[in-house]
Amino acid sequence: MRIIADSDTWDPVAHPGFWSGRVDAETGGAAAALPSTRNRTMDWTLVGAISELLGALAVVVSLVYLSRQVHQNTTAVRMANAVTLQGNFQQLARMFYTDREMGDIVLRKMGGDDDMSPADRLAAYAYFFDFLKTAELAYYEFCNGDLDPVLWEASLAFYHAYFTTPGFRIYWAERRSAFVPAFQEAMDGWLAGESTIKRPDVLVRDRV
Repeated sequence: MRIIADSDTWDPVAHPGFWSGRVDAETGGAAAALPSTRNRTMDWTLVGAISELLGALAVVVSLVYLSRQVHQNTTAVRMANAVTLQGNFQQLARMFYTDREMGDIVLRKMGGDDDMSPADRLAAYAYFFDFLKTAELAYYEFCNGDLDPVLWEASLAFYHAYFTTPGFRIYWAERRSAFVPAFQEAMDGWLAGESTIKRPDVLVRDRV
């Protein structure tokens, strides 16, 4: 085989088997070979696999972070709504000990007393409306997962005691359409049964 010296010019046609490097004429060493295509392909495959692994890991970390954020946000929303619910209860109850005359009007109407002036009847109905609207809001929050189920069930027992009084039943029949359909359906179901705790009009009457 002919050795191409430094002075020779490599002819790719005449020497198709040689690389584009040159052979050392003195040592007879082989031509400097370029990296093989196979090795380069394996290197890029490895890089691609590592990139995919890192990408998948980043997705998992992101999902864990988002899940934690959603949980924290849900807890914060439920706590805020629980505080609002408690505040509504306190406001509705406050009337009975801060305005005894108004409290008496509401209790009489709850018990079904219709021997009242139009002004007193309207005052009692206004209280009923406020009470039902706070219940509607709490029910809406519960249905949307924004109110703790345990808190809602305990609150419902209290609501139900008021809903089942004769006065509330009469008011609901006359004003049912003023509430959202989901609450209308729920109320109809609650009114079909009796309260698990004593009605307020019965409670105060039994204490006398």
